[in-house]
Parts: sequence; structure tokens; C-alpha cells
Amino acid sequence: MATMTQTVAVETERSWGNGSSCGSSATSSSVSEKKPLSDQERMPPTASLLLIHYFLVLATVNLVITIPTANEYSERLGAGRLFAGLMIGCLPILGIAGNLVNQKLFSCLPLKTIWILNCLGTVLGCVLYALAGLMKFKWTLLISRGLMGFCSAFSLPGIYVSHTVGLKRRSEILFYFSAVLTLGCAVGPALAAMLEAFMKFIRIENLVLDSDTIPGWFMAVLYLLFTVASPGWWMSGNRKPHSGWFLYFFTGY
Repeated sequence: MATMTQTVAVETERSWGNGSSCGSSATSSSVSEKKPLSDQERMPPTASLLLIHYFLVLATVNLVITIPTANEYSERLGAGRLFAGLMIGCLPILGIAGNLVNQKLFSCLPLKTIWILNCLGTVLGCVLYALAGLMKFKWTLLISRGLMGFCSAFSLPGIYVSHTVGLKRRSEILFYFSAVLTLGCAVGPALAAMLEAFMKFIRIENLVLDSDTIPGWFMAVLYLLFTVASPGWWMSGNRKPHSGWFLYFFTGY
């Protein structure tokens, strides 16, 4: 009888020991799960990354969406095909100058503010492009495309990634960047053709809205959507959301 009692006691102790070890392992696993990612694996919020990729598609589409209608638009305003080629090529060239200016602005303004200023400048350029037919001034096309290029902000997505994405995840994000850039090059001409077909279908042809000016209005709306959406969703991974438009614009928080 005493032997059976000792055996039961030993088995009870073992079961309690196993339970405590399982509990400690579960506790340690839960603690390990709650540990933050290392600095090399940090990532910004998903909504922020989606906005960055949306911006890259916008920038690429804005570069190529006017190519199918550039010759016709230029000839309508009294310019030739050479002027149309210059109008298309001035955007990436002035984009280099815009990148240099943005580098200077980093010393006095946060990245988010610079980004919003560039988007508003692009909206202005798109509206000028759409109003060139009403103005009947061919140089408006060149000025508008130059303004779009100067405010294109092609370098800002890479700077944002370098500040918010860890080293181990940057290759993955840059792969997505190259994918959406390729997508934008394909989507741009297709959108231009669709918009032209849509304008001919609804039979609207005037100095303000027609198949030549619709790409400008379309891109202005898309850039405005990005500008409106960015204060509510776009933030770095280690900062709290901003407290309002005013503080967001001037401080980046």
C-alpha cells in the first residue's frame, strides 16, 4: 500500500512538472511572438506601401499617357511633330532638376510635405495641359509638361523606402517597385486609348474637354486622390498618425 502511494505521488509530481514546463514553454513562445522585429526587418504600414506603389503607377502613367495624342494636340495648336517630341521628352529631363531641388528641400521640410507639394505642382501641370486647347497657345503644352516633370518626384519613393524599410526587406520592396513601374508603362497608352474611345462614344468635343485634353483632367483627378488620401494613411512605421492637415503639412506628423 505504501509502495502504491509513493508511486502515485511520483507520477503526480511528474505530471505537475510536465505541465509547468509546457506552461513555461508556452509563455516563452508567447513572449517571443510579441518581440518586435529587428531593425533590419522593419516595415511601414501596409496602407503606406500601397500608397507608394499607387504613386509610382501614377508617375509612370503620367509620363506616357499623352504619347498617343501628342502629335494631334500639337498640330491642333499650330506646332509640329518635333514640338510634340520635345513636349514628351522634357518631362523626364526636368524630372532630374526636380530631384536636385528636392534634395535641397530636405534640410528644411519633412519628406511628406515635399511629396504633397510635388503632387500639387503635378496637378497644376495637368490642368494647364488640359487648358492648352482653350488658351490656343502651343507653349502651354511645353510649360505644363515641364512642370509635371519638375514635380514628378521620381526619387522620393526610394528615399521613403530607405527610411522605413529594413535592409532584409528592401530587395522585396524594390522588386515590387520595378513591377509597378512596368505596369504603369503598359497601362498609360491603354488608358489613353480607352479615354479617347470614351470621348468619341459620348460625343463631347470642345475646347475644354475632348480626346486630347482628357488625359490631363484624368491625371489631375488621380493625383488629387493621392494627395487627399496620403494624410490619413501614409506614415512611417515608427510614428503615430498625425493630428491634422495643418500639423501634417508643416511638420510631417
